[in-house]
Amino acid sequence: MRGQFKQYKEKFDQLDVDVFHVKLTQKNLIKPETVSASAMDFYREIRKNNIRDEELFYYRIHKDRQTSVWIVPLMGNIIVWTKYERVEL
Repeated sequence: MRGQFKQYKEKFDQLDVDVFHVKLTQKNLIKPETVSASAMDFYREIRKNNIRDEELFYYRIHKDRQTSVWIVPLMGNIIVWTKYERVEL
């Protein structure tokens, strides 16, 4: 998925929240040759989102510059803990 995004800064309680509003410009999900049974639900959910979503919202919640929690708009908003400076999705 590719798209243009705008970043907004918000506050939630004592936490800083970065909101990334992504407008999708390209969607390309290639079906792998094989998908394990344990990964099939995940693949189907991504595929469903790939078909219908035109806009996505990602949230990065942090207290300091060292770590953050990401809320990713897939499969019911997956929560990912990562180092603050970069996350690869």
